[in-house]
Amino acid sequence: MTRSLRPSSATAELIHADVRYAAVLPSGPIVVLDGVAGLIWAEACGGPAETIVDRVAASTGTEPDEVRADVDRFVAELVALGLLVPDAP
Repeated sequence: MTRSLRPSSATAELIHADVRYAAVLPSGPIVVLDGVAGLIWAEACGGPAETIVDRVAASTGTEPDEVRADVDRFVAELVALGLLVPDAP
């Protein structure tokens, strides 16, 4: 079964001037998702978790192995903050 991620039910999002701001309400913190961070968020919420690295690499013109550690670390941080959660099967 392919797992995906989605914003948690407590996550609030605002997009202003192509920058996404996300926070777990009511306590925060506010996370600014600009540039590659915004791309990683979009890919994390836009398909199977197993292919996030491949999709980010394809969008940035890099090899998956070049970005894997950074993408995996950032996605893990978003999950640890409670901003993203596994989608129900």
